[in-house]
Amino acid sequence: MTTLTLTYKAIQSKAKAFALPKINLPMLYAVTFACLFAMIVLYVVLINNLTGGTYLIKSYTKEMHQLSQAGSELEVDFAKTGFMGNMQSRVRDLNFQKTTQVTYIQIPDNYLAQK
Repeated sequence: MTTLTLTYKAIQSKAKAFALPKINLPMLYAVTFACLFAMIVLYVVLINNLTGGTYLIKSYTKEMHQLSQAGSELEVDFAKTGFMGNMQSRVRDLNFQKTTQVTYIQIPDNYLAQK
């Protein structure tokens, strides 16, 4: 029995050595509130950055589309200019003249039916 009592007292002293420290509840609440506040602020900042990035991507995509359309229009204009330039030089080579007066020939509607 003596051994059991000595062992029990030794266990009790060791158990006291491992006791949890007292927690200061107001300090715990303050730290918890500070962490929560920091997380909310970080969330707002990150959402703001994400929204700004999305807006930039959308505006750059729109600008790329506009530039692509402008490039297509320039290609068409260049093709037309090249065609018209070739056509004008060909007209000069063939000595065509610009008309100043146009005269139309009147054909009766039943003329072709009679022939």
